[in-house]
Amino acid sequence: IRGFHLDTRVFQLSEMNDPVYGIAPPEAVFNRDQVPIALCASHARSIDEKGATVVLNSVDIDDKRFCTLNLTIPMRVVPDLSNLPKVHVVFKGVSKGGEEWHDASERALWHPNVHVSFQENAWVDAETNVYGLRKANEDVGGWLEASGNKGVWFEDNLSSHKTPAVNAFW
Repeated sequence: IRGFHLDTRVFQLSEMNDPVYGIAPPEAVFNRDQVPIALCASHARSIDEKGATVVLNSVDIDDKRFCTLNLTIPMRVVPDLSNLPKVHVVFKGVSKGGEEWHDASERALWHPNVHVSFQENAWVDAETNVYGLRKANEDVGGWLEASGNKGVWFEDNLSSHKTPAVNAFW
């Protein structure tokens, strides 16, 4: 952990684009992580009797995984939200981007601030990760260019973050 923080500080000071933060201000530093969403606990039912007033929804292990939130957030959001990428939601299905979904009328119902894609297990694998990175970069690229900032992106060491396809994207 100490080594990571020292390396990050050295990187931060490698260019002085911002007089306080070095290479990039907090508005241009993005963190990415994945959050699995399950319909219910692995031992519980995700469907209840007709007329039930409450159906449980919880985050738990993969056997009841419904989707994964593939989130990219800036360290500091600007007031007009122009540096805030849309949420990327990965549902179970044949691997593809949401714009390839066969039902255009259903796509029209999706929230405009969400990117949708599909993966067999609703995981963020290398292909899905590159899709999410591309979409997030499209979302904030105009803001980065207009603000004159360089963007810095942090991901953890999930195997799908370290693939040749992801390195080629960057």
